[in-house]
Amino acid sequence: MTASVTYTPISSYTVSGSSTSSITFNSLGSYTDLRFVLNVAGDTLNAFVKANFNGDTTASYSGTTLYGNGTSASSSRYSAGGGSQIWVTNYVSFSQTLGESVFTFDVMNYSNSTTYKTCLIRGNRASSTGSWYGAEAQVAIWRNANAITSVVFATTSGYFVANSVISLYGIAAA
Repeated sequence: MTASVTYTPISSYTVSGSSTSSITFNSLGSYTDLRFVLNVAGDTLNAFVKANFNGDTTASYSGTTLYGNGTSASSSRYSAGGGSQIWVTNYVSFSQTLGESVFTFDVMNYSNSTTYKTCLIRGNRASSTGSWYGAEAQVAIWRNANAITSVVFATTSGYFVANSVISLYGIAAA
């Protein structure tokens, strides 16, 4: 039996300079689900990555995160006032060293126009430099039934460093 391809590469963005604080994906293709892989670093210690869909910065996002650092584990939740974006890195800040922070961001049924959009996010940061490191897993939702046509990733402070990469893959229905 021949194995089929699970992920189809759609696009990839590599930061070329040092002044990029947001990255936008507008060409999402025609798939059932999307997977973004973020191999990013920042110029500011303890900065985080957030995302929004279709330019929506209203309080229509919420999420629950489980996180730990090898010594302790906990959970957190955001919605309403803190829910003007999805916190891609909710507990684990991205590193200042490239390759030390890797996150996956899955968006289910992104092109469906009758349901809210669910996201699954996993990430880690290997270094204990700074106060936010370890691993996290999150489920988030965008409470909007519109099809997603654009995704913007941004830092909470500072910039993505040169050679940071965000890759986008499409997942077809099984």
